[in-house]
Amino acid sequence: MTDLPFLPLWTDAYLADTSHLTLEEHGAYLKILMISWRSPDCQMDATDERIAVMLGITRRRWREKLRPVLEPFFSISGTVWCQKRLQNEFIDRSKRRTKHAAKSSKGGKAKALKNNKTVLPQAPSGQATGSAQPIAARARAIAREEDVPAEHRADTPFGHELQASTWELGAKIFGRGAMVGKALKAGMVEEDIVRALNDCAGKANPSAYFGAIIRDYEGPTPKLSATDQEEIARKAQSMRELEEGEGLFG
Repeated sequence: MTDLPFLPLWTDAYLADTSHLTLEEHGAYLKILMISWRSPDCQMDATDERIAVMLGITRRRWREKLRPVLEPFFSISGTVWCQKRLQNEFIDRSKRRTKHAAKSSKGGKAKALKNNKTVLPQAPSGQATGSAQPIAARARAIAREEDVPAEHRADTPFGHELQASTWELGAKIFGRGAMVGKALKAGMVEEDIVRALNDCAGKANPSAYFGAIIRDYEGPTPKLSATDQEEIARKAQSMRELEEGEGLFG
């Protein structure tokens, strides 16, 4: 299985580029994109005979009917087929995955180091220590008292920088606050966590949706200046006027 099992499809761009294709041509094009996505460097290396087999059609039909229509979508060198837009998306997603893996590894090492440095409370000199379980229980109680402020749940081991309402929103959506904790460990700031929680609240599988947001997180959402916001609004208005008039290609 490929390291990136999901293929992002920008439907607006796809339909705009392929409005002239027949149903059979759509199917062949999409299957070649999927094969490319699962191939090294996001490039399909196959002869005409092999492509025909993968598409489930005859070599003659591929050569005479489908290849002439689909060739313009690709850069072809010998038997190597490359869809540049798809390859750029593959490279971008691979970089995100590597960055996330490095961040997760760093966080795990830091947590392990912190755990190794934990010192359990010692019994006073001359006093019996008793069993190991009471000492561990007292250590957990002390950690909860020191690390978690009063306005948060007693079982929250970290995250005191978040508002209590953020933890409560996560518990309301997921039934517990663990997903909020994962987002915090991934480096998400509270504003982005709350936005992600609101986005996934109405989803059929909010945990999977929220998990995908965490995996793709690249840092705090940049705040646009007033000038940038005005420029974006101006361009959006121009696009609406163009679409209402002659259209993008009118």
